[in-house]
Amino acid sequence: MAVSLSPLSSKVTFATPTNALGHVAKTIFFVGGYSPTISEWFIRIYDGVGTDSDEYFEIKFVGGSPFTLDIKAHFSTTNGLWRYQASYGSFTGSFAVTYNGSSVANNPLLYLNGLNIALTKITTPVGTYRTGTGSDLRLEGVAPKTFGVEDFRIYNVVKNAQQIVNMTNEDIHADANIDESGLVFHAPLTMCKGMTYPTYDNSVLSSANEFIDRINGYLGVPSNNPIGNEW
Repeated sequence: MAVSLSPLSSKVTFATPTNALGHVAKTIFFVGGYSPTISEWFIRIYDGVGTDSDEYFEIKFVGGSPFTLDIKAHFSTTNGLWRYQASYGSFTGSFAVTYNGSSVANNPLLYLNGLNIALTKITTPVGTYRTGTGSDLRLEGVAPKTFGVEDFRIYNVVKNAQQIVNMTNEDIHADANIDESGLVFHAPLTMCKGMTYPTYDNSVLSSANEFIDRINGYLGVPSNNPIGNEW
């Protein structure tokens, strides 16, 4: 079960989860998938306005050949930007990004299905990292292509490679030894308010179909018609 962010500008917004987002160090882990024809899809942490100048942290997917994944961190003078490009098609599995913004010399690490993937630095950050305290968290589709998310977590610590592997293997191995220390946000996007299986599958979600962050109780509100999806 997942949320498909396929209609134009569809999104799920968790409003101002301050204790989840206001951290210099973080690990963002999610399970999802994209089609080879995806145009654009974002995970964005905003200050509540939602324009480019207001972004605090962003993971951006851009389809085509090559497929591109950008990671952007908001600094007071110049934003940091790192990129991964690949020629493969559709992908389903786990994504993890770890980052510590305490120094402009630090670089994020990207893991796909537990494997560390090399990133190319496009822009070196300048200034002070802006953590986005008081920000909104938005999972957002930008074009009418398919990207689905079924589980989304934020930790206020940088997880190591083995911990990422354990999280990746959680659904496969009963002894995965998940270390949940530092978990400050967890939204299982597998079911929402007002829907039961199998009604959820292929249903258009409205603002009444809220999701919940199981750590703090923040509500994720769908808008612009994301779709419930059974993978």
